Amino acid sequence: MSISTRFTEEDLAAIDAALAQLEQRFVKLIALDSKQRRRLYKMGNKTEKFCREALTVLDKNRQLASPAMDLNGALAALRTIDELRPRTRQILRLAERMRDTEVALGADVASTARQGYNAMGEFGDRQGLTALRQALGVRFKKRPAKAANDDSNEQGAA
Repeated sequence: MSISTRFTEEDLAAIDAALAQLEQRFVKLIALDSKQRRRLYKMGNKTEKFCREALTVLDKNRQLASPAMDLNGALAALRTIDELRPRTRQILRLAERMRDTEVALGADVASTARQGYNAMGEFGDRQGLTALRQALGVRFKKRPAKAANDDSNEQGAA
């Protein structure tokens, strides 16, 4: 597949400005490290359904909610989740298309470079490119296979 995707300087400047504006607008977003993420109680689909129903009941029957319970905070958090989700999906779709475009462009670059490398092998000696091709050929040099009888890693070898 050969794709032809180019961005003008104007496009890139506008994209950078839009990204900067998104960063500024999303300044309230938090970042969790992997340890924090693991420790949090996750709200999966079944749990979310339970939470929505429980909060709806509590909201309609405020006398059941303990004063120590942050019902308003939980309801606000649920609204924020609902507000973020469509935007998250849109950004993730865009990021996936960006990754796919980068992969496709990289495949085109690699294919052309490989064709050029092969052409250097066929015609490069006439152009004085033999040494350059050999230097590039390190990329394709096969690594030696580990010997089947290599006992250097065996414990207690006599």
